[in-house]
Amino acid sequence: MLQLQHRDATASDRGLRMGKAMVRQRFFSTLVVAIACLGSAIANALQPSALALESQAQAEFAKVGTAVRERLDREAAGDLIGARIAAQERRSAAAS
Repeated sequence: MLQLQHRDATASDRGLRMGKAMVRQRFFSTLVVAIACLGSAIANALQPSALALESQAQAEFAKVGTAVRERLDREAAGDLIGARIAAQERRSAAAS
């Protein structure tokens, strides 16, 4: 009878250990999901808005357009050196 009680206690201990392991596994899984969700939320928050990207693109196009007009005006006025300088400025403005 003493052995029977001991066997039941061992089975109970095993069940308790399995229960703790399952709780730890669920906690770990929940923690991993929470970290993934937080990372995703931060990544979405750091992306610039469509309006900001559009205004940046418009500013870049305006810079390039101004440089092209300046180059064409200088070429039309016969200032080939100034036109070459304007073309180089246009390339450096487009690269930045």
